Amino acid sequence: MALKLDSIDARGVKVRYHRIVAASAMWPPDKTPPTLTVGLRSYVNKELRDRETKGAATAIRTVAVEVPMLDTITLPALYQAVKALPEWAGAEDC
Repeated sequence: MALKLDSIDARGVKVRYHRIVAASAMWPPDKTPPTLTVGLRSYVNKELRDRETKGAATAIRTVAVEVPMLDTITLPALYQAVKALPEWAGAEDC
């Protein structure tokens, strides 16, 4: 499971394939609503991501985004929450 969305990183590298690698819940002490921080790794394409599963370091960048707390935290729900963010508009499941 991953997202497909073309974007340019800070170094000018075009990345297209993004997958969630981590998620953590945050309950702020000031009683504001809890949030989830989702970590995504970005790759030039799926082939490079597949190489990473065999031990090669191929990720171009890792980013963290905050999404609202979910009633049920599942991988598909996290992907849907990321796609709902304005900067991820147009992302497609792949």
